[in-house]
Amino acid sequence: MRNAGRILLSLALAMPLGATSALAEGSFDTYFTGWLLGKTSRTWADKNIDGVITSIRVQGCSFPGMIDPNGGKELALRIQRYDPITPDDNMGTRDFEDCELGETRLWNDMSAATYYFKLQEIDDKTYFGWPARASASFVKVQY
Repeated sequence: MRNAGRILLSLALAMPLGATSALAEGSFDTYFTGWLLGKTSRTWADKNIDGVITSIRVQGCSFPGMIDPNGGKELALRIQRYDPITPDDNMGTRDFEDCELGETRLWNDMSAATYYFKLQEIDDKTYFGWPARASASFVKVQY
């Protein structure tokens, strides 16, 4: 039994944490509740000192108010680069097709700037006025 415990501990210590988490300049955990389309997250400042891609993990999704019980299984998030003078730059939208269980989506290595993510789509509906809201119990942004 003692040897089995040592082996398990050795294996746990030897497992890599992943390149993104080990080398990322920064990260934060958050959640969102009852967001309508267009709602935005807090901002983060990527100084681009690490050369690591930006990723967002979303899990525990639910869609209160969805009329169709078979709909509302996915959402899309867009990363925007904040620009105080001109409209914010679209850095790309990623679909989270089964975010109930948890999915991670990747963006490129971002240049030094301030960023935020925006709820862009709920169940492929991109227009405002859609009555559904989206919630996620866990969101992790790494940059």
